Amino acid sequence: MDREVNYAYSIVVPDDQDKAIKSRGEKRFNILYTGTIPALRTFHLPTLGRMLLTEMESQRFTDRKDAIYVNMGLVRRNGTTALLPANMLDSFSNLERPLSRSPLTMPTERFVAIDPKTGKVVPIRRRLKVPRNAIEKLEEMFPSAGSAYRRPVEEPSDVDLVFAYSLEEPGVSSRAAMLHRVAGGMVWNIRLLAGTALDGLARLLQEATCYELNWGEPREVVQQIQDVLESGAEAPSPA
Repeated sequence: MDREVNYAYSIVVPDDQDKAIKSRGEKRFNILYTGTIPALRTFHLPTLGRMLLTEMESQRFTDRKDAIYVNMGLVRRNGTTALLPANMLDSFSNLERPLSRSPLTMPTERFVAIDPKTGKVVPIRRRLKVPRNAIEKLEEMFPSAGSAYRRPVEEPSDVDLVFAYSLEEPGVSSRAAMLHRVAGGMVWNIRLLAGTALDGLARLLQEATCYELNWGEPREVVQQIQDVLESGAEAPSPA
């Protein structure tokens, strides 16, 4: 890096040989912090590695024109897809065990790339100088069955629902209001892409249902999201 960055990242990895932990039969999380915020708790080190690479990659998103880079994650349930803002995902960091048992498939990253021409979420193109098989090597070194509920974006994907927090009454939101909310604070390269970013976001939102939720107890928010993903994808969204 040749410039100052906004975040400091730190990783906490438990000592598997700690006798006190082993005697109690406990399993401790690996934790990724962005600043002082726990962005991810996971038993699966390759998942943590993937998120860390994307977080480091994000320091250059403001300078890139190849996609619209948005501080959100792609969540799935039974073929229905939804974008959740990073601050919402961060609030779930203490729910790793219940999330692993839920019907939701969570993201491995707190950023998505959107193709401005199609409005689809696409895989993030890596520019960091790290081995292409770095994550696969971590998989070999630290195999775990605990990662099935988290998946990266590996192919272009339409988005069925878009969520955001709001101080207004929770419920279906207009696409125009959601466009303003996302473009106003979640697009890292909005100044560079300007109208191109707005057009791409409009394409993404064109077929999506938009929902606003109030801040609340994270478990309750997760349940609301599950319910909407199960039944809300067919609901009309105001223009």
